[in-house]
This record gives sequence, structure tokens and C-alpha cells, in this order.
Amino acid sequence: MNYTYHLEEVNKFLATGKSTARNNNRGWKAALIIYYQFVQNAFHKEGDPDKWQALKPDTIRRRRKGKNKNFSLKILQDTGYLKKAATTPNSPGSYTEIKPTQMTVGVTVKYAAPHQYGSAKQNIPARPFFTAPESVRKNMATAWIQEFYRQLPT
Repeated sequence: MNYTYHLEEVNKFLATGKSTARNNNRGWKAALIIYYQFVQNAFHKEGDPDKWQALKPDTIRRRRKGKNKNFSLKILQDTGYLKKAATTPNSPGSYTEIKPTQMTVGVTVKYAAPHQYGSAKQNIPARPFFTAPESVRKNMATAWIQEFYRQLPT
């Protein structure tokens, strides 16, 4: 599961003819930091901007009886593997690709998509944790543009 971000403000900036901006890897990394902070916050708040549906009593019982002695009752954080993959670049299960005009972030955790989108078959409600709202995308674009200007010779 992955998302590719073509930030509108960045594309407008590129269209102004500043061709050197096409190699702004630092800008994409700055945008990536903002993105990961948003996802981290979503896990911390158990949903952002909307709260995730609470755990079902059966899920809570199953976690308490499971093999994992360090279980968590926080939503989407039973073992912490999904959270780490979604919030930590280069961690197992994490995927990041930066190209000149876009960045792609993703997780290779097999159960990520049913939790992101929900699954009627598996009786899992949608708990979106990986999609940045417009306000976050604008902050990402701002960081990208600021990093471009930081790199210009003075």
C-alpha cells in the first residue's frame, strides 16, 4: 500500500521555469519529515483528523489472552510493527521513493490496507492512518519550497 504525492504548490513552482528545482531531494526529505510527523500524530491520537472506531470487546480479550506479554490496547498498535513501518523511514515494512517531482511513501505490511480502507470480509472498520489531508500537503509543499531557496547560492 502506498501513496504518491505530487504537491500542487511544488508543481506550480516547477512550472515557473526554475529548472534547478527538479533536483531538490532535500526538499522532498523535508516534506517527508512533515508527513511522518502527521502519521505519528495520527497513531498517537488514534485518528487524525477523525478519531478511529474503538476496539471491539473481542479484540481486547484476544489481545489480553495472546502470546504478546507487552500487548497494547491502543488502536492499530498491538505489536507496534505497523506503526513503526508507517512512521519510521527505512524501518522494516517501510517504503519511500523520492523522484524529482514526486515522493512515494508506503508500507509493505500485509494487514495495512484492510486497516486503512476497512474490510467487510474481515470485519475491520476503516481507520485511515496514511493519507495526509490538504493542510498537511500544503505544509509539505512549503517545506519543499523553503528548502529549495536555502540551497540557492547567496
